[in-house]
Amino acid sequence: MLKDAMGNEIKIGSYYAYSNRTNGIVKITIGEAISFSEDQGKVTLKVLHKGSSAYEKPIKENKISRKNSIVLANSIFKIENPKINWI
Repeated sequence: MLKDAMGNEIKIGSYYAYSNRTNGIVKITIGEAISFSEDQGKVTLKVLHKGSSAYEKPIKENKISRKNSIVLANSIFKIENPKINWI
């Protein structure tokens, strides 16, 4: 059983998000879990939204360049609603 960053079991069909920050730019990805590999500890998300922000600026929606994103299970957290209104 794979667990997310909050220690909850990952469920196919649920919505998850993750972010990363490099050189002052944060990138956010939101997607639906469509598969996972327990032996590798990875989850495949169908990407629904991508956004980014530089330093303290508002988040802006980005073009989705890849349909799926494969990430480590312990780096994602569940969200209830995938509909996003960036601040």
